[in-house]
Amino acid sequence: MGTSVYTLALFPKYWGFQLLFLLSYIFHNAEEWDEPYLTLISFFILIICSFSKKHGQKAFLSFLTILITDNLLKFPGLANHSTVMLFIALVMYIPQLKICFHRHVNLEKTISLLQWIVVTVYFFAGFHKFNTDFLNPITSCAFDKIDTYLLLFHLTLNDIPSYIKTSAPFLIIAMELGSSLFLILGRTQKAAIISILILHFVLAPVGFSDFSSLAMGMMFLFIPERFVKLSTITYQIRYLTIFVLFMQSIFAFWRWPNNSEEFYFIEGIVLILLYSY
Repeated sequence: MGTSVYTLALFPKYWGFQLLFLLSYIFHNAEEWDEPYLTLISFFILIICSFSKKHGQKAFLSFLTILITDNLLKFPGLANHSTVMLFIALVMYIPQLKICFHRHVNLEKTISLLQWIVVTVYFFAGFHKFNTDFLNPITSCAFDKIDTYLLLFHLTLNDIPSYIKTSAPFLIIAMELGSSLFLILGRTQKAAIISILILHFVLAPVGFSDFSSLAMGMMFLFIPERFVKLSTITYQIRYLTIFVLFMQSIFAFWRWPNNSEEFYFIEGIVLILLYSY
């Protein structure tokens, strides 16, 4: 049975997320380049998916197979965002098989499941922060690596007013819990998406470009179908692919000899520009 017309109407949104998901995996692997073969294979698959409509879906199925196999072999010793990526890949795998073999697939159900993964992630990201370590401004990771920004203004953590140190952990919890709830409701999704993007725009340059790329890519799932056009996405993804390949090549040569914090900051800024585009 061929792919239904209704499925084709949702395909641009699904395809856009496929490419953003693949990009986030590349950002994850390219941060350390500790598995260069996986990174290079991901680059190659990204090129195929971006420029070949005929072979792109089968290439993406290969990518899902690699991601699932690699993460299952490492499980449970995975970073939090890698565990999220594993669940996303598992949800996408069967629908992707059906697409490759020209079977009917309900992409609406698949996208809905992916959206609920996002909602669940942000709910528990906020909920598990209700502990004494996080709420205590002395031990809280709410200020972890924030000194990168403070140094730009020749400041230290000691220069931050006490009321900001006390309230910041609660604001982060409210943002994550609130965003998870607002994503469920159509009228408040826009506010949730904006707040999540702001959060990850801040986090990306201070060492969290891998998770931020995944989070910003997941926001694409909540964009209404009427705003997603296949022709527009095609050109944007192709430009993004060329730019990512160019920038990550520079980063690879910079990262290996220098091992500097500047690498993470610049990569985060580039990531923000990419996803803003």
